[in-house]
Amino acid sequence: MVPARGSCLAGSATRHHRHTDVLSPSRYDSRAGGVSVPVLVPVLVPVLVPVTQGPAGPIGSMTSQRRPLLLGAATGGGVFAWVLGYTVTYALVAGRIRESVPTQLLEVIEDGSLVTEFVGWVFFNAHFVPTVQEVPVLGASVTSYVGADGFTPVLYLVPVGLLVVAGLAVARLYGAADPMTGALVGTLITPGYLLVTLVGRALVSVDISTALGSVTGAPELVPVLVVGGLVYPVVCGAIGGLLGARLAE
Repeated sequence: MVPARGSCLAGSATRHHRHTDVLSPSRYDSRAGGVSVPVLVPVLVPVLVPVTQGPAGPIGSMTSQRRPLLLGAATGGGVFAWVLGYTVTYALVAGRIRESVPTQLLEVIEDGSLVTEFVGWVFFNAHFVPTVQEVPVLGASVTSYVGADGFTPVLYLVPVGLLVVAGLAVARLYGAADPMTGALVGTLITPGYLLVTLVGRALVSVDISTALGSVTGAPELVPVLVVGGLVYPVVCGAIGGLLGARLAE
């Protein structure tokens, strides 16, 4: 957990206090990242319809044998991009997090390692998704540990680069010959990335009981869904798909 500005993760961070209620882990651990399946349906439909519906769409024009292969590869590409992005982030920041005194103190209270969760916070921060924290006495805050005096801003390039590559690979697999088709096909990585983003949020949430009360923290839900789970894979996947189509010309 990061109970105070810059004390746990990176020496400093962007932090904003607020007086609204903070999401409690008990409200999002029981569902996939705090979002039920019915909520995801209207979110995913606008993303998938342009590329899957009708004979004129890129997927609609494919043979029935190739369609499952492409959709499976695109979904897998989105999942792989997220997992690899987290792995790269872990390699870059885990040591610094592990050695911080507040992390070690909280791990004594929790009786277990919290490095995996804190690295997840940083990875979500690299998507411009802030971390919501609530600490007894100190109150609630919204924090990011990437940029400014925190971890290197280079981390912002990790999800962008991997998603562009994933979109490019899907467009090449499809054989997109024009930029528009390539861009549309590249967005097919979105469902896989969105799914693992929501699961990842649930996995990196923290709830630690102390003598003064519970210390809680998790990536903020709405930015996780909209920015990390949708905007990033749609935009970056489309750019990658467009580049893939350009390479085929």
